[in-house]
Amino acid sequence: MKDLKTVYKAMTKEEAQMNLEKLSDKWGKKYPIVINSWESKLRTAIKLLQISPRYKKDNVYNQHH
Repeated sequence: MKDLKTVYKAMTKEEAQMNLEKLSDKWGKKYPIVINSWESKLRTAIKLLQISPRYKKDNVYNQHH
């Protein structure tokens, strides 16, 4: 889901939260389990956002794609 990438690729927690809200508005009714999962795990995801953007881009993202 392209819209989900905007959450986990966000550079700040505020951006992640805003993008999750947009994701929920757009897809929440169709995929409530996915949205609820991301909402409940956002705190963990936010910890990843505190990693420097350069490290995140070079190491975290590339390991998963």
